[in-house]
Amino acid sequence: MPKPWEIFDKKIAIDVIKEIQGIIPQCWLFGGTLLGIIRDKKLLPWDTDVDLGIDSKYITPEVIEKLKSSDFKITYISTFSNTKLNEYIPEYKNKYSKIICKKKKVKIEICCFAQGLPLPERKDQDLLYYFSGTSRVFVLPKTSVYPTIKFRVGENVFNIAKNYEQQLAFVYGEDWKIMKPKWYFTADHYLCRERTIIELGNDDKSKWSKWYGRRVIEKIHGPQNFPESINAPHFLNKYKQKMKSVAENFWKEQLVYPQFGTIKQRRLYELKYLVPKLSGETLLDLGCGDGSLLNCLLELTDFKKYYGFDFSKNLLKNLNPKIKGQVFNVYDKRFSEIPKVDNIICGGMIGYIFEDEIIEDMLKNLKTKKLFLRTPCTLKSEDDYVNTYSKKLQSNYSSKYRTVSNVLKLIEKNFIIESIDRVYPDNIESEFDTKQFYFCARSKR
Repeated sequence: MPKPWEIFDKKIAIDVIKEIQGIIPQCWLFGGTLLGIIRDKKLLPWDTDVDLGIDSKYITPEVIEKLKSSDFKITYISTFSNTKLNEYIPEYKNKYSKIICKKKKVKIEICCFAQGLPLPERKDQDLLYYFSGTSRVFVLPKTSVYPTIKFRVGENVFNIAKNYEQQLAFVYGEDWKIMKPKWYFTADHYLCRERTIIELGNDDKSKWSKWYGRRVIEKIHGPQNFPESINAPHFLNKYKQKMKSVAENFWKEQLVYPQFGTIKQRRLYELKYLVPKLSGETLLDLGCGDGSLLNCLLELTDFKKYYGFDFSKNLLKNLNPKIKGQVFNVYDKRFSEIPKVDNIICGGMIGYIFEDEIIEDMLKNLKTKKLFLRTPCTLKSEDDYVNTYSKKLQSNYSSKYRTVSNVLKLIEKNFIIESIDRVYPDNIESEFDTKQFYFCARSKR
């Protein structure tokens, strides 16, 4: 959240924007400023500055002098001086790339874009490059900026991109219309950086490498996947850590089990599927949530011992007293605490474990004759990462949807697969591009 001294008067900021547009009529609203004006018809309440964009060719020493003479205090200036950009923006070498100024306690960042040549990976797409003086460059598709139009909000008129929806989707994701006050600190922000940031690296003599030379511009208009094969390992690890944190916070905050659509109907189908397959004397539900499934199995089966393990202490309070409940976090790796049983049900849990090696370690340490693992699987060709604010759940939400084949590979190292089944009919499945699968397996030991 912004610090108290970073907050500025939003009404004054509107006047400052209009004043700058009078001095530099070619500039347009950009970033969080554009998002607030379009979505909320006002500046974002937590914003600490004003973002404006402009073609760098319109920023000259004379324009800077005009700003100064209008009582704008210039606090920062950078130019397109990085040698790695020269071949992409030959006409903009040493032109202004960023101006930061202040007036009436309002901080204004003027982001100066260069119309450059397409990246090798996207020869069909013209890009605008913005260089802030660091070792990275920000890009926007040219079609998401030009042409610009006049946009009226009440008595105020602003310059914005005609295709502002394309620009906002590129920068903030397809769900940009949903308010996310803490967006900057979520995994969504890192995915945004994948689309918009090109890291230049430190070696001016080397060409842009696979990891530092490009970001995933190919994914602009399609589903927001995060394929591991085309991303830097260090960046992916940071992204996974963010996702892990979002998922942990989501489950910690749940006092009752979240309403994932048709959850009650799904439980009925699961019971019909599981009861005939369970055997022996002991049963563990690993990732039991509020125990709704396990509490029903207690009434429908006659095992001697029932166990319910889950990450959420709050949800475990709903377990029937006859069931031995325990808080369990797979990342703590206290696998010795998992009892030896005849059956283990693990439903929906691995979607919140983002590292395959953690799942492999867990499965290796399970002491059971039978395993019934349910998980939503993507129908796409590679694992899918979801990081978004869910309006339905009223929370940030992160999950990893693996392909059926990848889940199979994880299980087969320690278990023999007996069947892979879809349990839910399509009418109660997820509205997203996933389906729930049950992997039934027996131990190799």
